[in-house]
Amino acid sequence: MNTQELDRNTINATLKKYHVNLRKLCTTHGLNYKTIFGWLSGRQATLNPETTEKVRQMMAIYREEE
Repeated sequence: MNTQELDRNTINATLKKYHVNLRKLCTTHGLNYKTIFGWLSGRQATLNPETTEKVRQMMAIYREEE
């Protein structure tokens, strides 16, 4: 997996395209909503490695549908 998979703009566009409720998605995958929202909005610079891997897995679901 490359770093482009975790591009904030790409993730935001994908979530918007599929009308995803971020809070429900985070709860389903065991992620802290505030951490993910802060990162996606640019308020948090980085994610820890465990969270990064969970975000990759979470977004892989939407890549498989395309």
